[in-house]
Amino acid sequence: MVLQVSDSDPAKWNLALNNARNIQQDLGKGNVAVEIVAYGPGLGMLKRDSKVADRLAQALDNNVDAGVVHIMKRQREAWAYVRP
Repeated sequence: MVLQVSDSDPAKWNLALNNARNIQQDLGKGNVAVEIVAYGPGLGMLKRDSKVADRLAQALDNNVDAGVVHIMKRQREAWAYVRP
């Protein structure tokens, strides 16, 4: 599953992080891959001083270079796509 965050609103980021956590809890981490793709204004929330920095540090284990292109590739691979 791909979750898109292209917004600098901390509430949207927390919603995406909650969705990712809930999906993995419900289906089991080993049964579902969840990716959060950020681009545009959403990139500002990746800074160390952002309001969601601590939550992101716990969740982050990988990143990609071009968010929009990555989403396009995942959609082509039939991944579910959610924009909270």
